[in-house]
Amino acid sequence: MEQITSRSNPLMVHIKKLASSASYRRACGEFVCDSPKLLEEALLHGGDLHTVVCTEQAALPVIPAGVRLVQVPGDVMKSVSPAQTPQGVLAVCGMPQRPLPEKLAGKRYVVLDGVQDPGN
Repeated sequence: MEQITSRSNPLMVHIKKLASSASYRRACGEFVCDSPKLLEEALLHGGDLHTVVCTEQAALPVIPAGVRLVQVPGDVMKSVSPAQTPQGVLAVCGMPQRPLPEKLAGKRYVVLDGVQDPGN
């Protein structure tokens, strides 16, 4: 497992930007999952997992081969996590590339626009 101790490490800067800027997320095609539960959900549903960042105390599920695994001290996790109280695990995932369908089947639709705090 790779160890990073600096907040100014390029990966930590990248994660902080992903967590704070929607335009940066769209440009990079990545987003941040900030909790062990979201990491488990990404693994369960075949998410495009790129990087997992954790603290020493964090319990991790089995991480697939090829996923970058990084351990950081608690102060570094706190500096990059979008949560006020980080849970010790962050995951960087690729955004799914799904084209819009040419025609919608069915009679009823739900359109969501400008959703904030979707986890709530």
